[in-house]
Amino acid sequence: MKKTFLPVLMAVEMAVLLFALVIPALGFAPLQQSVTVTNPGFEGACPIWNGNGDVCMPAGWAPFWAGPPTENCVNLNPHYELETAPNRIYSGLSSGRVWVGGGRINAGYYQQIGGVQAGNTYRLTAFAMYTAIDASSKDTTIVDMAVGIDPNGGTNAFSPDVTWAVQLAQNYKFAPISVDAVAKTATITIFLRNANKYCNDRTDVFWDEVSVSVIAT
Repeated sequence: MKKTFLPVLMAVEMAVLLFALVIPALGFAPLQQSVTVTNPGFEGACPIWNGNGDVCMPAGWAPFWAGPPTENCVNLNPHYELETAPNRIYSGLSSGRVWVGGGRINAGYYQQIGGVQAGNTYRLTAFAMYTAIDASSKDTTIVDMAVGIDPNGGTNAFSPDVTWAVQLAQNYKFAPISVDAVAKTATITIFLRNANKYCNDRTDVFWDEVSVSVIAT
């Protein structure tokens, strides 16, 4: 009985070894491989950006916003800060905060990520929440939250090349937002965008825990 079992065991072990060697050789890669995002949790210092005292940027990130401002409170200049209040952080010690008072903005963060493989499908996920209130009515308002990927690596958030996923984020509660796109070059750009629909007295948006992974090759 033992003599029969031993060859069978050796055959199984050999098959497992061959599978482990052949699969990489054929070019198959495990799914959900993570891609490095610089400072995904908006941690550390937040120096003033380009001499603009209303904008500070943590390492790895750059701002964007629509403009110029109009007379009907649209496209006002946003403020960028780091948030350290525990109830406005998803993980770590801080989150990225974009806010405006008395108007509407279409603004957010972006980051270019190099070293990706053209033809692979990448998934961007970020956690977001907002707080928005009008002092006269005490009613919360709706903010569109979106994450996007430019598969060509461009830095224009308003380019038609950007693939967006839009979700109504939750007031005072973090929720994940994800989008998929197929890379066309060795660099992709990720975007985190928020646009409030009304000219509230105050709107604050918080971004945290950003990740990018390969979901198909």
